[in-house]
Parts: sequence; C-alpha cells; structure tokens
Amino acid sequence: MNIVTFGSLRPGSTVAHRARALQSLGHQVSALNSDDFIGRHGRISSWLHYRTGYRLLQRRLYKRLHDYFSSLACKPDLLWIDSGQYVGPTVLRRLRLLIGCPIILYCNDDPTGPRDWLRFASLREAFPYYDLCVYRREINELEWLALGARKVLRVWMSYDEVVHQSLSLLDNPVPELLFIGTNISTERRGAFLASLVRSHIPLSIYGSRWQRSAHWPVLRSFISGSSLVDNGYAHRLSLSALSLGMLSTHNRDLHTRRSVEVPASGGALIAERTSEHKLLFEESVEALFWDNVNECISLCKSYLSDPAAISKIRHAGHARTISLGVGNQDICKQVLSFFSS
Repeated sequence: MNIVTFGSLRPGSTVAHRARALQSLGHQVSALNSDDFIGRHGRISSWLHYRTGYRLLQRRLYKRLHDYFSSLACKPDLLWIDSGQYVGPTVLRRLRLLIGCPIILYCNDDPTGPRDWLRFASLREAFPYYDLCVYRREINELEWLALGARKVLRVWMSYDEVVHQSLSLLDNPVPELLFIGTNISTERRGAFLASLVRSHIPLSIYGSRWQRSAHWPVLRSFISGSSLVDNGYAHRLSLSALSLGMLSTHNRDLHTRRSVEVPASGGALIAERTSEHKLLFEESVEALFWDNVNECISLCKSYLSDPAAISKIRHAGHARTISLGVGNQDICKQVLSFFSS
C-alpha cells in the first residue's frame, strides 16, 4: 500500500516508530511531521492552541495539507493520522474529498478522559469522519462510538522491534530501581519516589520537570539525567535490575507503553497491580506488581538482594513480551488487516 502518516516526528516519537514498522512490512510510506504543518509557536500561543483544541489552526493546517496532497503524482491508498489532536472535522471532510482514500485514527492517548479534555476538543468532533478509530483503553470504545466514531478497534500498547530489541540480557545488571518519566504533580509521583528514597532503595531517575516537584530537595541527588529516547532509553532499561512502571490515573491507564518496553528491552518490570498488567504477565514470574508504595518498597528490597530471582523475571518477562504480539509491526498488521478483510 501507499501510506501517508501524519503525526509528530520529534525525537523519541512513537509515530516515527510506527511509520518505520509500516515500511518494514513492505509498504511505501511517506511520514509527514505534523509539527511542520501547524508551524512554530511561542509559549503563550502554544498554551492558547493547546487549551482551545487547536481550533484556531484549522485553516492553516488544511491549506498546507491541501498543497501537499495536490502536488502528489499518485494519491495514497491510506492516510494514517497518529494522535489526531490537530485535525478537526472540517479538515477531515475536505481531505476525504481531496484524496478519496480511507483515513484512520491511531491514538495512544485518552481524548475522552479528564486529563487532556481541552487538548483533544477538535479530535472529538472529528470522530465521525474517520473510517477506523484505533484506541487502547476498554473504556474508550463506547465513548468514541457515542461521539460518532463509525468503526473502532482496540489494540495493546506496543514496543518497537528495532528500538527496544534486546539481543542479550545482562547477567549482572546494576542493583537499582530505575524510573524514566516526567514529573506529573497531579499523579503524586514525587511523593511516591521520595518514599522509596527514604526507605533507602537505590534509585536512578531520568526525566523532566522534577525540579518543580515539592519533593525536589529529597529527589535532586537521585536525578541522573533528562528524558531518554530511542536506543539510549532502551539501553538504560537493560542496565538496571528493576524498572518502575507508573500509571497516569487521570489518563485512566491500566497499562502503558513502558509496560511492554521494559521487558522487551531486557529489563524487569515492577508496576502497579491492575487487571491489564495481570492479563499481560504472570505475577512474580514475568513481572512484579504492587498495590501501594509499601508493597513496592518490600518487593524492591527483596529482589534487589536476590540477583538470581531478578534474572529469572527478566528472562521470563522478555520471552512473554515477544510472544504477546505487541510489537509495532504486529500492531500495524492488526490495523491494516481491517482493510483487507
């Protein structure tokens, strides 16, 4: 197929990973960077567009998309829109007339949840104009259909077969707990990590905005660097004995990309006990789960002092993840099969 993808291609973008996965499957792919089409904006205008669901950018966006597609010698067989926050109903209606091919939405986020409600205002209005809307939270299905989505498909969060591959699992990982993620004050991540520090858990943190945390005085000496992406991110996951997976309750997470990226990269996942995590992995065999910070501390102390037990979990979790069929190529096949059935 001749596929055009549209989404942010900034460093570490999973949009770029999926575009490459589609190419690996033998398709001809043109990856459009949505950041180029909406233009550059300062801090104030970026805040305004975010809070207004990018409605003020729709005319500019369509003009640039119109110019691009009108210049093509061969129209695409499929337009794959990733995330979809920028694309409103008017743009989609006109694009359908212009290119005459199916248009799908692939969204890892939760546009009908409370956390990013304003950000996804244009997307919610655009649901009826997609031929397929791909979601990852069970709760999204009825919400999206109620907003006019014509066809929906649920998939698991995915890892990337190229970026997160682990050719060999380290026999002697660093005996520490690793967390790679952003400080989100409403999720109380800082308080959770500070409790780990006070319990003398060896901890390394990578990510942004931690200096804004109320727990910065406790955490500052445990910050090892800013956010990691792609191969650097995967390599760091492989080095640590345990990697912490934290959910966003406001984003209604029951599992995240990190849930599969950690074991795919050769790390051992220790994450909140949820129904979806328990479906993905056998507890205490393929991953470790906790209900509260005290249980997390207890697990860390027990397993960080038992390298043999961690090694078993790392190998079992890695094998399980590969067998799940949740790599980007697997997920892309699942989505494309919708149009070949």
